[in-house]
Amino acid sequence: MKTRTLLVLAVTCGLVILVAGTIQLLRVADQTTGSPPVAAGATAKAGDASVTLLGVQFDTATLTAMVRIGGVDDPQGINGFTMVSAGSSRKVSGGTCQALTVAAQQCTLVFANSGLKGTPRQLLFGRAGVQLRWVLVGIDGAPA
Repeated sequence: MKTRTLLVLAVTCGLVILVAGTIQLLRVADQTTGSPPVAAGATAKAGDASVTLLGVQFDTATLTAMVRIGGVDDPQGINGFTMVSAGSSRKVSGGTCQALTVAAQQCTLVFANSGLKGTPRQLLFGRAGVQLRWVLVGIDGAPA
């Protein structure tokens, strides 16, 4: 190959890399960071639902979150809760919360806690494109 051909190929490759990098930069420029955690005891809104984490208790088998929730009638609204830890997640497996109601109710959400790695847990609630997050730390179940 001639030197001129190699130079043209090198410049072309450089331009392709430059264009690809610019496209990727534009793609990630609009991304926002995750939502900051909600403090225990503070009320937060996700869509039309208001949620307050009142406390947490857990042992090797279960994690129980005490919440006050209301603002909307939705029989499937409790399905928006998830507990996550070290790449694993658990949906609600029991408790006294059966459905979301307009009137605020105080109830419990129970999650299976066995088999999860690491002590820190996060409680997530998603509704109407909004995700609320509480960071749960410590082996005594004390919310952050």
